[in-house]
Amino acid sequence: MKKITLILSIALLLFGTACSRSLFQNEDESPANESDKTNPPHIPQGFRVDNGDDSLLFAWDANSDGDISGYQLLYSKVDENLESESIIYSNFVDVGNVTSYELYDLENDNQYYFTLRAVDLDGNASGFSTELIETPIDTRGPDAPSEFKLTEVVQGTPSGNENVSPAVLVDFIRLTWTNPSNRDFQGVQLIRKAHKIPSSQNDGEVVASGNISFFEDLSVTAGLKYYYRLYAYDEIPNFSTQAPVRAGIIILPTEVSVLTTISH
Repeated sequence: MKKITLILSIALLLFGTACSRSLFQNEDESPANESDKTNPPHIPQGFRVDNGDDSLLFAWDANSDGDISGYQLLYSKVDENLESESIIYSNFVDVGNVTSYELYDLENDNQYYFTLRAVDLDGNASGFSTELIETPIDTRGPDAPSEFKLTEVVQGTPSGNENVSPAVLVDFIRLTWTNPSNRDFQGVQLIRKAHKIPSSQNDGEVVASGNISFFEDLSVTAGLKYYYRLYAYDEIPNFSTQAPVRAGIIILPTEVSVLTTISH
């Protein structure tokens, strides 16, 4: 009987010890879980920038934290902080949970401060990343115009030309195209050259420029071959690459008749 009582006592003692350990473990874990909800994420690393097309392109390394909801890009002009002891970021953008972002609507040739911070799912923000000082400079031209087409018109009526009466039929070359969709697109420059292909926007005669999508060249001479190059430009101006060359020649009906007679 004493043995049975002793065994029961030992069993109860072991059970009580296990319960106490479990209770203390739960009590210890609770503050740790609460602490995790208030701990900020790590500071983003690898913050860097490149000049884009009328913009700045930022990139950074993904945070190792598993609960990141996104990143905030903060910035301000340098001259806004000349009298401040510390930098005040007057603008910020929630860029989302990405590792790159292109920022537009900055003023070219003005210095800016930039920094980045991470935000977790509980709304905790990290400290600021390495600070960057960058001056946006637009050095890229817009995309080249597309669908550049040429039509030779013999004895036709130009559209929308106030200098030519609708009753008068003239010979001309019509050129049409589609302008690029770049934000900083300002216009196009159309270059014409007789006999040879223009090699650049400075090689040949500028026959049209501005924010237009077609041109009718009335100052052509029948029988003379003309080559056309088309470029888009921005406000700097930076020029695009050239659209494919187009060539045209006005051959009058009388010239066709003469050529046919000679061939026979």
